[in-house]
Amino acid sequence: MTEFDSYSGKTIILTSQHHKEKAIALPMRAIGARLETYSDFDTDLLGTFSGEIERDGTAHEVAERKARIGMKALSCSLGIANEGSFGPHPYLPFGGGGLEIIAFVDDENGCVYFEEFFTADINYSQTVVSSFSRLREVAQLMGFPTHGLILAPAAAEHVVDRDTMMQDLGLVKGIITEEKLEETFSEFCTKSPVGCVWVETDMRAHFNPTRMRSIRKVATMLAKRLRSQCPQCKFPGFGLTSKEAGVKCANCGTATEVVGWYVSECHKCKCVKKIPKYDEHYRADPQYCPSCNP
Repeated sequence: MTEFDSYSGKTIILTSQHHKEKAIALPMRAIGARLETYSDFDTDLLGTFSGEIERDGTAHEVAERKARIGMKALSCSLGIANEGSFGPHPYLPFGGGGLEIIAFVDDENGCVYFEEFFTADINYSQTVVSSFSRLREVAQLMGFPTHGLILAPAAAEHVVDRDTMMQDLGLVKGIITEEKLEETFSEFCTKSPVGCVWVETDMRAHFNPTRMRSIRKVATMLAKRLRSQCPQCKFPGFGLTSKEAGVKCANCGTATEVVGWYVSECHKCKCVKKIPKYDEHYRADPQYCPSCNP
């Protein structure tokens, strides 16, 4: 087995109805595989960004489930699928963040690999508008018309929680033309009890080039992993499986919950390799220490 022949000539099934092959096909060609898209399943049934259907399970679970749907439909042992999550940035108080997860299922070898990519480079946004001129301003900030929008009749004049704002008043997705934007705005102003319209970015990949770039990034990370072999048995897919805490406190030397090592483990022979996150002299801030800051 050479570095590149593990999946060379194999077919991998991508389950997607949102044209994600535009982002994933090239990285899969880098490992010598051919990507075939299965689009006859409505992936919105597994959850929607716009909230009509809640995701049943974690993003990792749904990504694997989605991959297996295409594999079963086309009788293939290799499958791939992507799930994204968007919301407030965990560290930036006024920023947003997006997490792209890609699942690769290899039933020939009994493996499931996941790769993740987190980025603040997203256009995820939502607000309430009461005039078309304001809507046009907001739409431009959201990337319209190269990025699609979702509109709904607003249930209140000011932004509250999303579920309350949209209730059961209907919505229109994938708006990418000025004509459709104005038409939908006029219709929903009439339907709204407060004469306002809820607008948000359409985060589906085929309506969001910014997100598509992130999917390409995580697919490239996966391809790199699939080309990486175990240093002991040469089995493919050697890569990050966990993170290990335990960096010592700078004040008292107690082990903290600060991550200090990246751990890679081989699926086949269980060979483990730890890569330090910091140099050997690094110590954690006492604020993270269970002794200094209990």
